[in-house]
Amino acid sequence: MPAGSSAASPQYQYLPEQPQQSQQPQVIQYIPIAPKPADFQPAQSQSPTSSTSSTTTTTDNTNQRSRKRQRIVFNNSEEEYRIKRDLNNAASAKSREKKRQQQEFMKLEKVRLESRNRQLKNEVEEFERQIATLKDILYSKIKK
Repeated sequence: MPAGSSAASPQYQYLPEQPQQSQQPQVIQYIPIAPKPADFQPAQSQSPTSSTSSTTTTTDNTNQRSRKRQRIVFNNSEEEYRIKRDLNNAASAKSREKKRQQQEFMKLEKVRLESRNRQLKNEVEEFERQIATLKDILYSKIKK
């Protein structure tokens, strides 16, 4: 036992997680980006590993950071078009809102920086006046 440890303190050992061969893939349910049309009914799967499910996606435990795209099964081309249009409309609205917020931020930042610039210019003028005054005082003392 090390000199600084007491008998009552627990001893911990790091054990890395060992991937199990029989472990089932993790099932992730995604929230849709845009509201679904009322007539759209996602295909219901019987098992979590089915690839026809529109609301679930499986991922590998080895790569938790990668996100797989949600797979949607369409009944007809009209339904596909409508859902894609709804998703695109939502993405466009989000993009326009983000752009509007960025422009508003830039306007406020411009006003703030212009104000700061005026303040700094005023300080420079004040310092130049102080320098001129001090030079006059110094020259008057030297001439005496």
